[in-house]
Amino acid sequence: GKENQDAAFAARPSPDLAIFGVFDGHGRRFGKLAGEVASRVVRSRLCALHRWVELCPDAALQWVFTHAHEEIRTAMVAAAPELLHLQRGHRADFLVEWMTDEDGGGARWDAVDGGTTATVAL
Repeated sequence: GKENQDAAFAARPSPDLAIFGVFDGHGRRFGKLAGEVASRVVRSRLCALHRWVELCPDAALQWVFTHAHEEIRTAMVAAAPELLHLQRGHRADFLVEWMTDEDGGGARWDAVDGGTTATVAL
């Protein structure tokens, strides 16, 4: 059967704030990893910075999503060091890997298979 790649959490870091997150990992190779890493990073950072979340939720969420994206990329590279970073400027914008067709007929560079969607409610 198909592997469940979802991750979720509920947290109450202060009496005035409850945080709920659902992460739907996708991609055969890294979907589960992406969902789990995103859930862990978003929960830990939003809970640790709960006062900022209460005062400036939009800025806090934008910041935490940026950091979750970076942590997912780091986890993918740690799991598969052969991945290649394609960069524009000073940022690593894409992860690619060398793909060989199942029938052995061709090979090419392609985007890494994995990511997650995120739904976070405060």
